[in-house]
Amino acid sequence: MKTLTILALVFVQSFAMAQEAPAKVKESCKKKFPAAKEIDWTKDGANYVGEFYENDMTVLGTFDATGKWLETKTSIEETEIPSAVAKAALAKHKGTYLSNQSKIENSDDVVTYEIILSSDDAIYTLLISEEGEVLKSEKQVFLDVEDSSGDE
Repeated sequence: MKTLTILALVFVQSFAMAQEAPAKVKESCKKKFPAAKEIDWTKDGANYVGEFYENDMTVLGTFDATGKWLETKTSIEETEIPSAVAKAALAKHKGTYLSNQSKIENSDDVVTYEIILSSDDAIYTLLISEEGEVLKSEKQVFLDVEDSSGDE
């Protein structure tokens, strides 16, 4: 239920930010991802993010306002995570399980993995290099919301 609430908030936030991208951004996206159909655009700071599906996986392509491709974030199956990355993630936060994973490729030819681990009371978002080095780790704690109506 907690995960569903978080996903609902993310959906509402992304829906509220939906907008069109400039023509040069759309052109660059079409060149980079020729098979992409039904691209939903959002603005992230000064950049534009196109979201679409490829092989039943979510793909996010990020472009600057001039149309320069910056990065691609692709959802991947658990089996596609390199073993060094999986080991580093699970060693960092014991007692958690994999709940989402993505491969990120940027314009500098650097590949990283975003791994989301869950436990009963928190979600951990990790950015890990291909070699298994944890580059970033963030924790979000679930707050238990008790019935405050006073009835017990």
